[in-house]
Amino acid sequence: MADETYLRGLESKALTAIRSGFPRGIPPTAADMRNDHCPECQGTAALFASKHWDDVTASDLAHNPALTLLTEAGVRYYLPALMVLCVEAPGALDCVPSGVVGLLSPPNGKPSARLAEMHRSFDDAQRAAVAAFLEVAAAREKWDRFPPEAFDTAPVSKPLQRAIAYWSGPN
Repeated sequence: MADETYLRGLESKALTAIRSGFPRGIPPTAADMRNDHCPECQGTAALFASKHWDDVTASDLAHNPALTLLTEAGVRYYLPALMVLCVEAPGALDCVPSGVVGLLSPPNGKPSARLAEMHRSFDDAQRAAVAAFLEVAAAREKWDRFPPEAFDTAPVSKPLQRAIAYWSGPN
């Protein structure tokens, strides 16, 4: 049976793993972020453009940007920001946490070329950080939907199940 102390411990572990696993680095160039497909694509790219991942705030994500419209370089670089904010401020993010899980979940259990490339490009510490984030997402989903006595056996959504299996396995 889980309690708030358990959940806070998972969150702390995930935040430490994310912050230590993903260097601040240099943000993707404007060319790497550019997506001129439509105004929504342009707006999503502009929201992140030139920011270091650790400078992205929950208020930047307040209008539920379409994360799937980010370029591969954008997703790869800004994923740690998305994960940190989902852990720290899930209530302020509306649909963003489920969008992040969607980015990490292989549809029908088979990763897209984009997801497989992201997985390959991450080192062991980064993959462990993603797995720690998904563990928090699963605990929160169970916490929100089931009584505490059912926590250990409660199911999680299919996209989250697939993401956990993918990022926790040897892939």
